[in-house]
Amino acid sequence: MPPTRTTSLEPFTPEHGALPPAEWNATAAPYPRDLCLPQLVEAQVARTPQAIAAVFGEHQVTYHELNQRANRLAHHLRALGVVPDQRVAVCLTRGIDMLVAMLAVMKAGGAYLPLDPEYPAQRLAFMLGDAGVRIVLTADTAYPALAAAIASADTDGNGKRDVDGASPAAAALQLICLDRDANAFAAHPATDPVPVAGPEHLAYVIYTSGSTGRPKGVMIEHRGVVSNIHWQVREFGFDSRDRFL
Repeated sequence: MPPTRTTSLEPFTPEHGALPPAEWNATAAPYPRDLCLPQLVEAQVARTPQAIAAVFGEHQVTYHELNQRANRLAHHLRALGVVPDQRVAVCLTRGIDMLVAMLAVMKAGGAYLPLDPEYPAQRLAFMLGDAGVRIVLTADTAYPALAAAIASADTDGNGKRDVDGASPAAAALQLICLDRDANAFAAHPATDPVPVAGPEHLAYVIYTSGSTGRPKGVMIEHRGVVSNIHWQVREFGFDSRDRFL
């Protein structure tokens, strides 16, 4: 084919070109618009309570066990005053505890903010402050990273915020160690908390890399997550035999 200017190319085939613009991307499909992500998990627990929900190394957890552990922690977070759209940081190494923590935050009604303990202290401090985090779920293995982040938030050792105003003062954060503080929420009921968040509320917040400047928080609502999950199941035909890495 000889060289051709892109401006002279037809962007659509004759068949597509004859369609009204509204039909070019006619991908609307039904999904449970009144449900949040935790309710999808709870429905799966009811269907297959003893099925394996997650495997990490030599550890595994069933849907029933995952749900009960998340419920106890969710009741504890609710008792601490977590409300819809409140960001709760999850600073844990990858594993089943991280899955429990994220699900618990959403069950409590809040939105989880995942923090990688391997991130530089100043980046962790910025995200904690920028997201307005008051509660952090962590563990002994990740605690040193959090301590460094909190220390980096102070410019003069007296608790003053940095020049951006986005770093948290140490006194403003409540740290919950899933291993050290396990007895505090083990006494809570293992029943599903009454939902307080709706599809329009946040499920989680993630930050961009900040390569073009300051990192920016991206707020993801439950309805978007639920819609995406149902699209994947419908598009790829996933079922209980499939495994996800």
